[in-house]
Amino acid sequence: MSDFLKRKKICIVGIGETELGKVPGKSSLQFHTEAAKLAIEDAGITKDDINGVVTAFSFVDHTFMHCTTFAEYAGMTPKFFYNSIAIGGSTAAWMAAQAAMAIEAGLADCVLCVRGDNTATGQVDMISLIKEMSHIELEYPYGLMTPGGYGLLAQRHMHDFGTTSEQLAQIAVSARKHAALMPNAVMKKPITIDDVVNSAMICSPMHVLDCCLVTDGGGAFIVASEEKAKTMKNKPVYLKGLAQESTHQYISQAPDVKEILRNYRLASDKCFNMAGIERKDIDVAEIYDCFTITTLMSIEGLGFCGIGEGGSFVENGNIELGGQLPVNTHGGLLSQAHLGGMFHINEAVRQIRGTAGPRQVPNAKNTIVTGNGGLFSSQTMMILGDEA
Repeated sequence: MSDFLKRKKICIVGIGETELGKVPGKSSLQFHTEAAKLAIEDAGITKDDINGVVTAFSFVDHTFMHCTTFAEYAGMTPKFFYNSIAIGGSTAAWMAAQAAMAIEAGLADCVLCVRGDNTATGQVDMISLIKEMSHIELEYPYGLMTPGGYGLLAQRHMHDFGTTSEQLAQIAVSARKHAALMPNAVMKKPITIDDVVNSAMICSPMHVLDCCLVTDGGGAFIVASEEKAKTMKNKPVYLKGLAQESTHQYISQAPDVKEILRNYRLASDKCFNMAGIERKDIDVAEIYDCFTITTLMSIEGLGFCGIGEGGSFVENGNIELGGQLPVNTHGGLLSQAHLGGMFHINEAVRQIRGTAGPRQVPNAKNTIVTGNGGLFSSQTMMILGDEA
């Protein structure tokens, strides 16, 4: 995959987001369809122009043949379809990759990537879902759910590098500042570092304000060939680099934190090499933030600071608008809403288009978007820019 983005230039041409938060009375497929409609309208096309569809897994609606079920529901007959990608929070960025590879292969030239869920108001039994989706005998019978795994990662990072709860809290505070500027963000009330470290403990050292939201909603983006993109309404945003890596599935099988981050760094090197740019060329980072420790470790893994230096890097407004590296300018999973990484991609597109309003980073030319699945188990990343 090292050069296919050079052979055939790929763009994101439309984005859509539904109402977010607690939205009772709507199914996962309704959120899918609403988000798809908004993305199609944003691109200035009709659903008949869509000839590929990629969907993601739902926590609530375990539909067999999910992609074709959605396509029928939405009145589409795609020539390329990829069913229900499920790599946790790594999913959204790899939906874009699947769409790009389909376009490179000549299977489609305009691919809708869409996800929706009613996780906040739907009937979701997370324990049963985990049993259904994974071999759980190694950890889950002992009560180690997702916050516990990230708590262990945070404890180890603190032990090895001296990272503090206050530094992690700064990530949540910065995300909330950005969310206050995002019209559809769920959480906009300002918070302080003291608010975070004094909020309820979920799994030491993770407090409730160190943890992501649970929300209903839908998100979509459309990936197209450059030729197709030039016929559409908005400025194309080019897909310039892609990479992924995985070191483990279960936290008990993970290498040490330093090794995890070294592997992350190798993957990010591949992404930057594919894009043909350097880290200093990144204007905005939309980083998957299921927990504050995820953001901090991802910043280190991406190479924006040294391994173990993330704590000091996030201090003093460095990751806020106007700082060295604005991170999650929409509020992220911590404050805007949670739908995997769909909204991270959409915000990156807005930044490159120059349409992010009060959140706009001046003259943004390149963004990096990450996804993280499992217990820091899988990483995906993509670089978007204003030119190929």
